[in-house]
Amino acid sequence: MRATRRRQRHTQKGGQQFTITYSGIGQVADQDWTDKSQQLHRAAKPQVTTRDSGSYILIMTDPDAVGGCFTHWIAELNNGALKERVPYFPPSPPEGTGVHNYIFTLYPLSGNHRSCYTAKFLIRA
Repeated sequence: MRATRRRQRHTQKGGQQFTITYSGIGQVADQDWTDKSQQLHRAAKPQVTTRDSGSYILIMTDPDAVGGCFTHWIAELNNGALKERVPYFPPSPPEGTGVHNYIFTLYPLSGNHRSCYTAKFLIRA
């Protein structure tokens, strides 16, 4: 029980620290975007906005990918400037593969290194 409380304290919802927004689709906020899957597949990489001007690493993953966890994007944010480390690959789950959760995790590179922040959406394939 104690470890669970510790994990909850150090993993917080992204809205407190950052926002992820897809142009013409909306802001990522723990929702089902199955009806927007075709738009997401064709969309440009999302815009990332942080609450402050620190340095961060952002990782987008699909832990439900057919072959195991798939990394869709890794980017470094430094004072608002974004530099890709792994190029963005849009969500495109194969048909019939069930629910895919797309998770954005933001890790601060300064300050409290034990905290991370998350935002996610899902697509039912």
